[in-house]
Amino acid sequence: MKRLSRTAKKFQARIAGIMRIARIAGVVVLAATAAPATAIDEDALFALSQTGAVDQTAAVGTTAADSEAALFDESLFDAESALFASFDAGIPTAGEEAKTEYLVGGTVAVQANGTFLPESKSALGSSDAVGKIFAKVSIPDSGSLYVSWSVTQAFFRSWTGEGSAPAQLTAPETPVFTLSEIHYSFDFSKKLFFRLGTQLTGWGPPGKWSPVDFVNQEKEDTAALVDKRTGRRALRLHIPFARGNLYAIADFSPLFANTSEQFEVLNTNGGVRIDGTFAGFEFGLSAYGGRTAQVRFGADFSGRLAGATVYGEAAWAPEYDSYESTLLASLGGTRSFGSVRKISISAEGFFNSPGMDLSGTGFPAFKYLPAERQASLYQGKWYAWASLASDGFFPDLVNPTLSGTINLSDPSLQAKLAIACAIPGTLPFTVSATWNGGEDNTEFTRYYGNNSISVSLSTRMEF
Repeated sequence: MKRLSRTAKKFQARIAGIMRIARIAGVVVLAATAAPATAIDEDALFALSQTGAVDQTAAVGTTAADSEAALFDESLFDAESALFASFDAGIPTAGEEAKTEYLVGGTVAVQANGTFLPESKSALGSSDAVGKIFAKVSIPDSGSLYVSWSVTQAFFRSWTGEGSAPAQLTAPETPVFTLSEIHYSFDFSKKLFFRLGTQLTGWGPPGKWSPVDFVNQEKEDTAALVDKRTGRRALRLHIPFARGNLYAIADFSPLFANTSEQFEVLNTNGGVRIDGTFAGFEFGLSAYGGRTAQVRFGADFSGRLAGATVYGEAAWAPEYDSYESTLLASLGGTRSFGSVRKISISAEGFFNSPGMDLSGTGFPAFKYLPAERQASLYQGKWYAWASLASDGFFPDLVNPTLSGTINLSDPSLQAKLAIACAIPGTLPFTVSATWNGGEDNTEFTRYYGNNSISVSLSTRMEF
């Protein structure tokens, strides 16, 4: 009878906790619906990213050597597991006092940018703030509720030159709030971990390109100061085991598509991933597809080899029905030298079979192409990227990073020098200069022409 009593009390506590989360979720939904999101001007954001206006390759708050090179540091290969663990944790062990925990935080970046166009003898200026704020409540024996919004606010726009101002400078007058994620997480005996709601999925090692990231609605822009993507409506299952993890996901997003088959349950797409460690490396296998999405298979690895961090990904989709066969693959690595004044050299190559030579396709015709053709760094077939970063260049006060990205299909090139400054008594900031070169209407010259130069000043705050 005592055992039955304890079980009943535990069950009652879980039910009460779930009801509390439901009430909190109701408040969140009412707040979100009271202030509907305004559509983000994707063309303006894309244009700014081409000139370095939204570039995190030397993010403020970290040194320049840890900026682009940090994407490939071996400690980040466990980021996904650490993130999942933080969200899945919640039920105390026997003897611990059960209490509700609240967490609020976010990231905000502010940047001012000036772009000079020598060929048209013009100049433009812009200043924007972009950020992501989140809140999380965890109730023992019940689970946790997580919600995050992305926000964009244009502060300043200017144009000097012949003709009318470029359309890319257009921006909403009021802040743009967009719901990024909202999901409820719970577990069964710390063996099975579930997450239900709108969520982002992180599959594969971090890198400049992410072929295996085929579950999210869009690829991550590694040049963005803040990740503003919106997740998919899904149910995710996570089963950890001794040397790895198993993930399964049911993607409900197609059920909300505005089509004649809306709410058709058979349109639910599915995905699965298994990863594990062996001989100091982490390996992963992934798959995703369904009635409304082409089947894709992926494989990735990451680890240490001969003093360097190496990683690679490949994603293949077979040809069937109206779908064409595609192959995306990336391979890269980073190597650090020195102890006090550390120098890091990083490089990565990318093959994208759906890519093509889009030279000659200018604005505004470019924006009418399919969304996947417009994605930055996924337009061409062959790409290469390299970075040279210094940590402790001037007693941890000034740390430069020199990087370059080339689209070999156009061809076009973007080169950037970013200097992260952390001077005591002043706001940490990053100064960067970006040059874009190539024939007219190529990936890096499409918006501002050949030999355009951008200079930006940015700062970043995390709380």
